[in-house]
Amino acid sequence: PVQTGADKKAAAPGAREGSGPALLDAYEVDESHILGRGTFASVKACTRRADGALRAVKLVNVGQAATDEQTRRILRAALVRECHALESLDHPRVPRLEAWGWLGPETFYMVMPLVPDGRTLRTLLRAWGSRMPLSPVVALARQIADALHHTHGRGYVHRDIKPTNVGV
Repeated sequence: PVQTGADKKAAAPGAREGSGPALLDAYEVDESHILGRGTFASVKACTRRADGALRAVKLVNVGQAATDEQTRRILRAALVRECHALESLDHPRVPRLEAWGWLGPETFYMVMPLVPDGRTLRTLLRAWGSRMPLSPVVALARQIADALHHTHGRGYVHRDIKPTNVGV
């Protein structure tokens, strides 16, 4: 694999762009452990072969997401831009991109750290319901706002902030 973002001081340590074999050589994807699923993408657990670290791999099916070639080209470019954006961010509340690339022409992958226990803001809100004390609510809101401030300050907008996309 080729090192990406090497000229960016905030690039994720070891972030790599690669091909499908690079993903499969470096990570063991657990096909049965689906962490999330959307219309055109799924997130699965994987293990980094070098040290056994648990990670999450997002797999985007470009062929399902776009029916014509022009839209596929636009989506492919947007996915690569998203990876370059993530590589440029350096904040404790923004996940670090570890690897990304293509599994053939239609499937794009991104590897990031796995949220411990898969806990998201959604699971936390469901556990607490309307009984969540004000102090942790304010602390979470500050952390989310701080991460968004960092991201927006570098010219990026998340566009999909929701409880299932906020790890806690």
